[in-house]
Amino acid sequence: MGKKLLVVDDDEAFRLALKRTLELSGFEVLVAQGGRVGKHLLSTECIDAVISDVRMPDGDGLDLVRFARQAKPELPLILMTGFAHLSETQEAHQLGAHEFIAKPFEKADLLAMLEKHLGPK
Repeated sequence: MGKKLLVVDDDEAFRLALKRTLELSGFEVLVAQGGRVGKHLLSTECIDAVISDVRMPDGDGLDLVRFARQAKPELPLILMTGFAHLSETQEAHQLGAHEFIAKPFEKADLLAMLEKHLGPK
């Protein structure tokens, strides 16, 4: 298996579709339906990168970024959002998020971001 990714999103259909897409691209993928489960997986698993939604009812993406920066400062974090909220994007960048991608996005764009931070497969 390839690098291990954590996908955190409260939309089950999107989360599972993204999981399948990334697995077909050679990644091992863990999923979480919200920030609380995402934090637990970050604490218990060896994760190479996180792809997280910004807005979720169970701990948002900014909380996850704060937690990840304390637990694993060098971990690549890619935040997804369906909303163009400049203040959230700026705060996430200041907290240490590496990339932002607006939903819906192209598979190639996400894979390019992952390759940029994880290297070629």
